[in-house]
Amino acid sequence: MSAVDFRLAIRNHLRYFPLDTHQVLAVEFARELREEGHIYMRRFMPTEYEVKAYPIQCYPGKCLQAKTIMMMIMNNLDKQVRTKTERENREKETEREREN
Repeated sequence: MSAVDFRLAIRNHLRYFPLDTHQVLAVEFARELREEGHIYMRRFMPTEYEVKAYPIQCYPGKCLQAKTIMMMIMNNLDKQVRTKTERENREKETEREREN
């Protein structure tokens, strides 16, 4: 990832937070991006329940589409799904490097 893309990724994540929090959060997000290759915003991940996709009827709301979106987000944050995806991405990157 280029330095420009690195800064852009951090800026894109910071836009959801008040300006007075950017200095602290930018350091955390940069560390996550550098060490894990992705910004997970770990400080905001819930600790009172496991982050995974639950059955659709477990999500609040009246609209099935909204419940489906929540379920998809939870699935993407599931550690097992995330780990498998990260491993597959590393394998693809290694394969591309071998080809070049």
